[in-house]
Amino acid sequence: MMPGARSLLAFAACLAPAGGAPDLASPDPGEVRQEYFVLEIRPPELPATDLRLKPPPSAREVGLACLRRRALGSGEGGGIQLECECLFLRDAGDGEPEHLLHVERLSGDGPRLVWREWGPGRARCLTAEWTADGRGLRMVESCRGGIPRETRAAGDGAVMPLYLLELAREASATSGRYRRIDPLSREIESVDLEISPPSAGAADVREVVLRREDKSLAGRYEFRGAELLSFQWQEGDLFARRVTAEEYAERRPRPASEHRP
Repeated sequence: MMPGARSLLAFAACLAPAGGAPDLASPDPGEVRQEYFVLEIRPPELPATDLRLKPPPSAREVGLACLRRRALGSGEGGGIQLECECLFLRDAGDGEPEHLLHVERLSGDGPRLVWREWGPGRARCLTAEWTADGRGLRMVESCRGGIPRETRAAGDGAVMPLYLLELAREASATSGRYRRIDPLSREIESVDLEISPPSAGAADVREVVLRREDKSLAGRYEFRGAELLSFQWQEGDLFARRVTAEEYAERRPRPASEHRP
C-alpha cells in the first residue's frame, strides 16, 4: 500500500541519528515560499588598528540565489518540491551568467533529485533517485563527455541536501551525523549537523552548521525562526545575504532577447 504524504517524506529522508527518521509535514496545496539572496565575495576582516587607518573593504557581488519550496498537491499524491536557483554573474556583466538549478521532488512517485549546470559552451545534468527496493541510489549524468550511469549502494540510507536543510529549518532534525547526497561529487558523504540555540539578544537567530568527516565546512546557515537570513556553502569568502524580492529583481540580468531593438 502506498504510504501517505507525511510518512513518504519521512521515508525520503532515509536516515536520522539513532532514534528514527524525522518527519516534515506537507505545506498547504498551492503554497510557495521564496527567499532571495545576493551572492558576494567578502574580504577578510582587518585588524582594529588597520580600520583606524583606512575604511573597511566592501563586499563584491558575484551572483544571485533563490530558494523555493512548493506544494505538489494534497492526498496520497501530495508532497513538496525544494529548489535552489543560482546565477553567477560575469565581471562587468559581460556575457551570459553561469546557471545552477537544484531541484528535489518528494512525492507519491518517490523522491528524486535533479541538478543542472549550464553556461556559455557547457552543460551538465545529474538525476538521482532511489531504486525500487530503497537500498540503492540510481544516478544518471549527461554532459558532453557522455551519459555515465551507476547505482550506488545506500543500504545505510542517505538524505537529499535541500531536504536535510528543510528538516533543520523546521526543527524536525536534531544535531547528529547524517549521510548526504553530494551532487557535485556524486558521492554519499557523512556530515555532522550542529544546531546552535538562539544567541542571547540575537532576536531568535540560530545557526545550523554542517561539517564533513575531516571537519571542513559543508554549510553554515543562519535562521530567525524558520526564515533563512544568510548562508555559506563551504570555507572561503563566498557568502549569501538575504535581500527583498524587489532588490533581487533589480539585480537579475534581463534575457538577451529583451536587449534587442
